[in-house]
Amino acid sequence: MANGIDGIDHAVVAVADLAHAKTQFERLGFTTTPRRRMVGWGTANHSVMFDDKDFIELLGVVDPAAFLTPGLADFLAGGEGAMAVTLRANDVAAAHDALSRLGADPTPLNEVTINCEAPDGVVPQSFRWLKIGEAATPDMYLMLVQPLTPQNMRRPAWVTHANGARRIRSMTIAVNEPTALRAHYERLFGAAARPIAGGFEIFTGHGDFRFLTAASLAEDYVGYAAAISHPPPAIAILTLETDNLAAAEACLVSAGATHESLNDMIRVAPEDACGVILEFVAG
Repeated sequence: MANGIDGIDHAVVAVADLAHAKTQFERLGFTTTPRRRMVGWGTANHSVMFDDKDFIELLGVVDPAAFLTPGLADFLAGGEGAMAVTLRANDVAAAHDALSRLGADPTPLNEVTINCEAPDGVVPQSFRWLKIGEAATPDMYLMLVQPLTPQNMRRPAWVTHANGARRIRSMTIAVNEPTALRAHYERLFGAAARPIAGGFEIFTGHGDFRFLTAASLAEDYVGYAAAISHPPPAIAILTLETDNLAAAEACLVSAGATHESLNDMIRVAPEDACGVILEFVAG
């Protein structure tokens, strides 16, 4: 666990209409949490929780007059999609020290509480977090979070999905020059990058980041990549492990979602997944 980073905690998908996004993801076979409202902020989310410590956050604006997640309004002006990644730390204070020694320019530590509006009452979920400096994370917006109330994050009913999804395996980022990024992320994650066609991939501690040129993405994802609203750098693909590919496909067929099956993988078009390409792979 280099620099106190324990891998991917969650992907942040910015959505224009939170209720619609919840319905859209439920049609794809995901279970979503009750609404989770950030205390003192004008943003809230429904989340797709996985049992293996990561999740997808569907983030939207519920009070435009209040303080919003930094960058959210500007991002949504360009369309929906995966806006950011939050990494996980077991001890974010120690990670702050390690990142400072690395020269990664982390922000001061902050705390936030999210109230999950469960049917049996509000469940507070608190976190300590920081943002890693942009010079150390080129072409990415990376935050680091430590859950302070992990016992309140997941319930059995929230982590069981009809499509069999159980964790984030990787996230694919379309960039202009992957080779210019490689050394930065090897330093951040303390791992050697692995070359792949059109770029490289690197293990974060939990799940992989895959950096591809926009040209490679367009070639490999014909008809899908063109529907990504945001130009590079852009988080284009969330790859999820499922323990039942057949169940995942049945959910997609039932939803009428645009998708394609390729050997041991199913791809879902971004117009059916709030602006991001979803992939289901066996695992």
